[in-house]
Amino acid sequence: SAISGDIASATFQGYYLRIGNNSTADRVRLYRSTGIGKVQVGEFNTPDFGTGGLKDGLTMKVTRDGSGVFHLYYEAGFTGIAEPSNDGGVLTNSDYSVSSYFGVWNHFSTPDADRRVYIDNIVFGSELTYVTGYSNRTVSATSESVTGLSESTEYLYKVRAVSTGGASPDSNAISAVTPADASQNIGAVFFFR
Repeated sequence: SAISGDIASATFQGYYLRIGNNSTADRVRLYRSTGIGKVQVGEFNTPDFGTGGLKDGLTMKVTRDGSGVFHLYYEAGFTGIAEPSNDGGVLTNSDYSVSSYFGVWNHFSTPDADRRVYIDNIVFGSELTYVTGYSNRTVSATSESVTGLSESTEYLYKVRAVSTGGASPDSNAISAVTPADASQNIGAVFFFR
């Protein structure tokens, strides 16, 4: 498919996602840029988000392993969910394995004051893993004891408020480091306000 705007003439080598395309279904596509040449690697297995889906919010998570397998997870709507659970499938391309740059670019063919793109929670590097039993854990008190931690290790946690009206966005990541003395009971207690 044709690519318009500045992205078509950008001379970078690497990958990018494209959401939305004039005159075709608004699915998530993976492209490879070989300098000025742009080649569609493939289309992820997502619904056609159309103008409503993009307007109403889209949360995405893309991972890439060492063999060039890109895996997409998504959630439609402004849900505030930290980990999208819908599986968008995989696409594979291993032409490029390292990068020195990252960027976000958006383009509207007919821009106006009501069209906006919000970008949040961009993470690079190894995928974070959760302490067993603590992913999306419901806490009804103002503190929570976390056990099963390793000594001298930095852990990150985020919190969000949930009610019948929905969920707040995640807080910023908060860091906690466990003690080095293995004779101590390794764990942590987190307090919320």
